Amino acid sequence: MDLNRGKGRTTCGAGNGSVYNQCKLQVRLTLAGGLIVTERVSSNLRIFNIAKRHVGSLLWSQDSELHGAKKKDKCAMFVYDVITEAGLTAPRQKPWFCGYSPASSSEWGNRRSEVIHACGCFYSVSIPMRGDIVAFPSNHGTTHCGIVTTGGHFIGTTNKRIVETKMPAHVKRVFWRYTGDVPTTDRLLEKY
Repeated sequence: MDLNRGKGRTTCGAGNGSVYNQCKLQVRLTLAGGLIVTERVSSNLRIFNIAKRHVGSLLWSQDSELHGAKKKDKCAMFVYDVITEAGLTAPRQKPWFCGYSPASSSEWGNRRSEVIHACGCFYSVSIPMRGDIVAFPSNHGTTHCGIVTTGGHFIGTTNKRIVETKMPAHVKRVFWRYTGDVPTTDRLLEKY
């Protein structure tokens, strides 16, 4: 049996029973920007793929007026935008203009954050995997957050652009993993 969707192709052998019982059907779909999604991809992989695609972007730089916050660190906005672009539920806090504000980086840096826990889609973990949210809480300034990649690296904002860089050594780290519902590919494609 051949299934074609987008540019991907999956071939499964014919036989008795349903196609789903005979093979692991993973229909690949190529979306805008070259992101490849499979039917059974994990939420963490979705978050990682989208964050990786934004490396080099200027949208969340301090000079950007994205979300009306010029000259402000937009690391929490980047995390929020990546999670929602993946079709997942992101934590939000107090009312903000026409809706709610994304969880701040200080909320991501607090293991006991009521805002993150109220979302019901994230839990704190001690061993990270790619696609987890990482925050570096600070007692003397702002907390920074981003998306975990591999090899002790993360994707986050800088003054100029989105970069993949090594996690700072000898600082406290808080990791969050998404556990909420993962939308079907059909629901995800509604956005494109």
